[in-house]
This record gives sequence, structure tokens and C-alpha cells, in this order.
Amino acid sequence: MQTKPYLLATGAAVGLNSLVGLLFRADRPYTICRLCGKVYQTANDRALGNCPLTLDDRKKWSLKHAKEHSDNEHRLLALSGLVVTPDAAIELAAFGIIPVSDLVLNDEVESALAESKPVPFNDAEG
Repeated sequence: MQTKPYLLATGAAVGLNSLVGLLFRADRPYTICRLCGKVYQTANDRALGNCPLTLDDRKKWSLKHAKEHSDNEHRLLALSGLVVTPDAAIELAAFGIIPVSDLVLNDEVESALAESKPVPFNDAEG
């Protein structure tokens, strides 16, 4: 399957790192679920950045987490042409992760982003 180019803005949550108790760092490596919007970032990601250890951790999480969604969900996202689902867009926006190409091209994602909260309810997993 050929993938189309997309634009995903990151680091768009100004002041996110100043929130008390939030460990997620937008300036460090992380992995996202494009279906539900979960974010995964380990303490090693925050401390070490992109090293083989953290890359392996994120890959393992991604493969394990993908199994929490049905094959049909994965197929529907692929067929939609979207980078993320509207549900994922709502969750990711709170982390400063904005699917710009979806925002411009899809009314459902635009509406979802308008409903998103300015800060995440949950920290990144990991």
C-alpha cells in the first residue's frame, strides 16, 4: 500500500511541560496510536532520546497496542485517507500533536479538533 504525504504538527502545546505532574515532553521522542490517540513515551525517551533502547521500547509498544484495535479499524483508517481518526485527533491535540493535513481536508477532524481540550487528561503511557 502506498502512503500519501501528510503534515503532522508537533510541539504545538505551549506551556505543556510546565503542568505539574505531567511527565510527557513534546521535545523528546514518543510514539502515537493513529486510531485512539494514545501516546507512549518512556522515562528513557525523556532522558536519552533516540537511542536503540528507546526505539525498541516504542516499537514493542506500538506492535502490542495495535492488537488492541481490530483489523477492521486499521483497514478503515487506511481506506479513509486520514492520518489519524477524529477520536485520535481529539486526544493528540492536547499533547500538541495536530494532523494539519486532516484538519484542512476533513470536516470531521476539524470539528474534533475544535472540541479538543487544551491539556491532556492522562499522561503519556510508559
